[in-house]
Amino acid sequence: MEAIADAFLDIHDERPVPTIIRALDYCVEGDDDFHFNRKLVAALHRIWTKEAIDGIKLASHSAQELIRETADEFLVRQPPLSA
Repeated sequence: MEAIADAFLDIHDERPVPTIIRALDYCVEGDDDFHFNRKLVAALHRIWTKEAIDGIKLASHSAQELIRETADEFLVRQPPLSA
């Protein structure tokens, strides 16, 4: 699953944003640090469209503290240079 998140991070394409947002709540068994979900937040930051930003804001209300913290960190960062 983490390879999928890596792919979203690498492709920098806004078309999968709705899919990435839906996957934010997916729990990967054994991923106690929520690397999968946090990479999805990073992918949304890299895409940096209004819809992607809304997805990060949604993640900032996650039930999981690590996901919330990651989302909050990305919300205060500058947009990526390619945005």
